[in-house]
Amino acid sequence: MPYYNINGDMDYQTNYDMACEYFEKVNAPDKKMYVMKNATHGLLESRSEEFSEYVHDIANRMGKK
Repeated sequence: MPYYNINGDMDYQTNYDMACEYFEKVNAPDKKMYVMKNATHGLLESRSEEFSEYVHDIANRMGKK
């Protein structure tokens, strides 16, 4: 199963460093870590356009499988 993660690098609720560590451990046929620079936990609310671009990229990646 593919694995995709969208994280803010300043997120302390969903700890960014822990998310990166977990990402490295995941074994998936396709995986990608999307990092929103200078972003905290409320990605969808605070940076909806950038978040939407990542979601569309994920959909495109999955459509190619």
